[in-house]
Amino acid sequence: MAVNAIASITAAYVQQAGGGSQAGGLSAALQEATETPAVTMKEAASGDMQAVRKLAKQQQQAMATRQAPAPTPAPSPQATVDALA
Repeated sequence: MAVNAIASITAAYVQQAGGGSQAGGLSAALQEATETPAVTMKEAASGDMQAVRKLAKQQQQAMATRQAPAPTPAPSPQATVDALA
């Protein structure tokens, strides 16, 4: 399901729920999930600890992706036949 679809479903729920404390939490979670990286960086720079944790997690994920070894391609069946011949 696309983020926009989830966002619209959650927004409809929040409106229907009348903005109670649980709905307010959903609204805040939705806002956090859909904010742009620029907004996250701005919030982190102004001391928002949730934004700081989010940026740290994103950096860890980026580093893990860069450090992952490239998969070794399997030898083709033809190469095996040629090597045995």
